Amino acid sequence: MLGLDTIPHFVLAVIVSAINAVFLCLVATKLIHVLQLSGYRLRPYITWAIDIRQKFIIRILALALLGFGSTFILQLFLADGAYVPREWRYLGLIFYFALGTILVTWLFRTPVKVPLRLTPRVWRLFTVFFLLSTVLTYLLAWWAFAVGGVWGGAGLASVSLLVYASPIILLFAYFILEPLELLIKQFYLWKAKRKLFSPQYKDLIRIGITGSYGKTSCKNILAAMLSKKYNVLMSPASFNTPMGFARTVNNELKPEHQVLIMEMGMRYKGDIKTMAKLFKPQHGMLTSIGSAHLETMKTLEAIRNEKYELINALPEGGFKVTNDASESERKTGNVGKIETNLLGEHNKRNIALCTEMALKFGITQKQIAETIKELKPVPHRLEVTKTEHGITIIDDSYNSCPEGCLAALELLGSLKGKGQAIILTPGMVELGKRADEENFKFGVRMSAVADKVIIVNEINKQQISDGLLAGGFLEANIFFAKNLEAAKEIYAPMLKSGDTLLIENDLPDNYV
Repeated sequence: MLGLDTIPHFVLAVIVSAINAVFLCLVATKLIHVLQLSGYRLRPYITWAIDIRQKFIIRILALALLGFGSTFILQLFLADGAYVPREWRYLGLIFYFALGTILVTWLFRTPVKVPLRLTPRVWRLFTVFFLLSTVLTYLLAWWAFAVGGVWGGAGLASVSLLVYASPIILLFAYFILEPLELLIKQFYLWKAKRKLFSPQYKDLIRIGITGSYGKTSCKNILAAMLSKKYNVLMSPASFNTPMGFARTVNNELKPEHQVLIMEMGMRYKGDIKTMAKLFKPQHGMLTSIGSAHLETMKTLEAIRNEKYELINALPEGGFKVTNDASESERKTGNVGKIETNLLGEHNKRNIALCTEMALKFGITQKQIAETIKELKPVPHRLEVTKTEHGITIIDDSYNSCPEGCLAALELLGSLKGKGQAIILTPGMVELGKRADEENFKFGVRMSAVADKVIIVNEINKQQISDGLLAGGFLEANIFFAKNLEAAKEIYAPMLKSGDTLLIENDLPDNYV
């Protein structure tokens, strides 16, 4: 029967290197997911990776240390000698791989809000990451047997430390691929611009929509209104980046389309200006100026200036609609009495903005009224449903800004009946230095409308609970849950017929 000592060391090293590289790729699924959620920008990815409070980071650190310790200790018993062949040292990695299996199982069983999209870029990252992991593991194995003794044992045990180094390995993979990714990106953008501005689409009406919140809702509302007269294409889902623009134009735009509505997102200075140069909107809608993305933009003035890059980019004669506070009364008046399934005062403002734009393009008041009656809420944005047990659920899990949270609380107050109002929330993120202040205020405001509050996750736990108590909320009615599954175990027994449950925000996957 063949033993480890009968297999050439080179073959064993290659096998172990491949196995470890596959394992590290499974671990890197989380890392690549965070990188994708960060728009492939390194700053938010690095900020996440060095945050020792993250559960994932804590667990790979624990795995690395336990794996190193167990493997190294076993080297002391499987040292060179006449009775124990050197190849048996590889058995020291068994405990590391066993613990790694538990980590990977936890990782893939953890529910995610936005799944990892297996795009060609992701597969390229996995491929280079796999090759780097294989080479690094093999070098450590080679070192272990070239040196031998205690230092050699430490070298083989260091294979376990690669799991904690995986965020850095991914950075190297990113930098290796970056020149290629830039070329690919420029090719798709060039292809999209060439198509969009070809003679075939010279009569296409191009409308850009941006704002701190409400842009997806306005995009859907405006598309529905304009569809009464035109063949309309709008950017799908939240395709609001340059590559989202390229995918929309290259894959979705057809000669029969008469109007293209493009949502334009922003996280950093220059994002809207870049999108405006690519898309060259003829008309524009600015839905709001709010505190979303204060973490990256630093000030409200910077956010306002960047959002107005859309308006500044419009050609002479281009029609603009903005939700400036000074104009809100006039815009709401354009709608008249609204009969719609969309709830909340903010949706009335959204409808008013879209009505003003639709009237410009010849949609009649009658057609607009018909459209408004047919509108359905955007999923997870103040989406109201009623269960068979008589419980009202307000799903606002895709909202994450103070203005949106305030709108949700106003809606909860208007819908609250004789039953109790329960709020489930992790609070708000990406607010920079104002995060603590805004979450404290959120707690104060919740105290005025809620009967019970369940705070999910640890990030804003203290600030929200302090705000609730400052607003006179009973401490006994504040509950804490580590995750949504634990929260369900808390609120499920509470809910009775006539109660209202507000699910306010759900942290992005790079916060859980």
